[in-house]
Amino acid sequence: YITWYYDWSPSKANPQPQREFIPMCRSLSDGPTFYNNAVNGGYGGSSAVLGFNEPDQNGISVAQAVSAWKQYIEPLKAYGFRLGAPAVSSGPSGLPWIKSFISWCSGCSIDFVPLHWYGSNANSFEGYVSNFYSQVGYRNLWVTEFACVQYSSSDPDCNQNYVYSFMGQTTAWLDSQSFVERWSWFGMYASNIPNSDALFSGGSRTGLGNQLITVGGHT
Repeated sequence: YITWYYDWSPSKANPQPQREFIPMCRSLSDGPTFYNNAVNGGYGGSSAVLGFNEPDQNGISVAQAVSAWKQYIEPLKAYGFRLGAPAVSSGPSGLPWIKSFISWCSGCSIDFVPLHWYGSNANSFEGYVSNFYSQVGYRNLWVTEFACVQYSSSDPDCNQNYVYSFMGQTTAWLDSQSFVERWSWFGMYASNIPNSDALFSGGSRTGLGNQLITVGGHT
């Protein structure tokens, strides 16, 4: 079921030949390497590229992002790549940042807009993604990070059984939305995320990983 991957990098740190690699220009400093890889054939087999990672959280101003986009990302359209906008967080600054970027980046070829979301209410997730779609001018979306995270005691607890249900509802909903081109659950390994959200642990698939692999995340 997993047909593509990215690793927040302009380079293939962990090549998976059976899956499409989507490179990312994660930060402003990645720009030259990212551009050179793309124009010199380093991304063969990749149909798209991703812009900056959570610029609203990482000190990248809209003006800086627009300048770097025009220098390092926009030229790749001529090489046949589809261009993904910077991926903002679901924090208060995220949506205003990407709306400003789209407004200021005149003449930019934004083929889709990635986004991130964390929380534990599946209905809130669906509402956020739907509103985000309308706010970015009804451009198609990639949900490149999302998972169950409990931020307050009033939110549902992300215990393992709940995460099974949360993944089931959200992935089924995403697959039913024509404007969501791709989505990517966060994350892979239990070493750097809560065990209940991990797809692999100790080199083996977790129950959640099996759910994703066998039925696309649906229950």
